[in-house]
Amino acid sequence: MGRNIHQKSLKVVILMQNAIFAITVGNADMDTVMKIYHNRKP
Repeated sequence: MGRNIHQKSLKVVILMQNAIFAITVGNADMDTVMKIYHNRKP
C-alpha cells in the first residue's frame, strides 16, 4: 500500500480501503480481509 496509493487504480484503492476498514472498524480476521481484498464475498 504505502504512500503511493494515488498511483493505483480506483478499483484497487477501493478494495484496499475496504479491507483496511474491515480490520480497523469491523475487527475482521485475516481470512475475511483477504476475501474482501480479492473481491469475494466474506
